Amino acid sequence: MEDIIKKLEKAVRAAVGAEYGVDFGETRKNNGVVLKSVIICKTGKSVMQKIHINEILEMIASGRAGIDEAADMIVKVCREHEREAESLERTMRKISKAEMLDRVTGQMVNKVANAGMLMKVPHKTVLDLALVYRVTLQESECGTASFLANHALCAHCGVSVEELDNAASANMAREGYKARTMESAMKEMGALPDQALDGECPMRIITNSRRLYGAAVMAHPEYFGALSEKIGNDLYILPSSIHEVIVVPAEKMRPDELRRMVMEVNKSGLDKEEFLSDNVYRYARKTGRMTIAWKTVFHDDSRRVRGIVER
Repeated sequence: MEDIIKKLEKAVRAAVGAEYGVDFGETRKNNGVVLKSVIICKTGKSVMQKIHINEILEMIASGRAGIDEAADMIVKVCREHEREAESLERTMRKISKAEMLDRVTGQMVNKVANAGMLMKVPHKTVLDLALVYRVTLQESECGTASFLANHALCAHCGVSVEELDNAASANMAREGYKARTMESAMKEMGALPDQALDGECPMRIITNSRRLYGAAVMAHPEYFGALSEKIGNDLYILPSSIHEVIVVPAEKMRPDELRRMVMEVNKSGLDKEEFLSDNVYRYARKTGRMTIAWKTVFHDDSRRVRGIVER
């Protein structure tokens, strides 16, 4: 693979031209996921184009693409997004405190898996999770361009952690969160016929309108209050991914069963970068508090007794 990367780097440099700087390296994403990347920057510009190339490298290694063909793919992506990169550069150069606070929202991450990253960015602890703050620069058909607010940027813009958290909370409240039944979500994916009746499954999916980093709702347990009152029961909350959570009435299932389900999905059906937690959480309707629920084993002399504890 190292030999392939060296050859690809040489081919990209030749294809993109002398007015661009090219560097190959690695990008660390959420939960410690490492992606091979090529960074291309036009001379005199400060904003770089970072293109993840794991799939391209696999295509070369399997013989589905040659070095020159792969280089052309990378350069094509660079050319297509060059104007967008220039627009981002202008935005970043003039971003003010007011603009930063107007554009910031939250993203929930696993605290242990992102311990190194959390040392560099403002965050708020939520049980075994952490809420970090993401500033959106642009939204288009191609996707959303955003970045994590770090301590250096906050100091430069004169933004305190409290201001950042208050602004993110206000922006997320303005966007709002919605709960969908599992049946409606499955219909949307084409997994159920239109005539299927809602209400068969007690599970509901909660996310924001963009369905992007919607698990940040866990930083604001009050959002579960209305649903809990409507159902007339406490809620178990399943961290489906960093983008959404699933809730189920507490009377319907045991937390150890739900936790086993969450762990199986996380292990077999979820990209590592989107992992949030293996734990299951409980929202208490009377107190408005959220806690972690899990299965444990108590020992009483020589007897083993299984039980549920909440903390």
